[in-house]
Amino acid sequence: MATTPSRSRTRKKSVILPPAEGWTPADEVAASVLTRFSDLEPSVRKIMAADLTDAGKLVAISSFRDSLDQPGDPNRHPTMSIETGRLAELAMPAPELVPVAEA
Repeated sequence: MATTPSRSRTRKKSVILPPAEGWTPADEVAASVLTRFSDLEPSVRKIMAADLTDAGKLVAISSFRDSLDQPGDPNRHPTMSIETGRLAELAMPAPELVPVAEA
């Protein structure tokens, strides 16, 4: 009687999230995306690693999250979400510069 070889089961790596203490709002949005869609980890990592301010990352990851329920939304692509965050940074008011007192 022929037996079929056993197949090894592979488990998808679970996403390891840092402790919630000290999270930025962008970190919280990223965690919520990964909780719903663990297969999107590469896209979320790309957005969170982008050279953006915290506010820009929040716009980028939020636009990515919001696009997931909208078929055809260009922000579904992480590069587009990053550019959305970058454009939002340009529209934000510049921080006030405080003159340094001379010694």
